[in-house]
Amino acid sequence: MRIAPPPGGMSLFDHQPALFSAFNRFYGTLWTDGVVDEATKEVGRLRNARVVDCGI
Repeated sequence: MRIAPPPGGMSLFDHQPALFSAFNRFYGTLWTDGVVDEATKEVGRLRNARVVDCGI
C-alpha cells in the first residue's frame, strides 16, 4: 500500500474500500513502473499541484 487510508471517515475512499484498493494499485504502479524516472515524475507532480493551486 502506497498511502494510508485517511482517518475519520471523511473521504470517498473510506466509504468505497474497493475503489481505494484500485487507486492504491494504480498509484503504486504509476510511481514504480515505466520509462520515466521518479525525479521527473515528482517534478511533474509538483508542477501540477502548483498549477491547480493544491494546498497539500
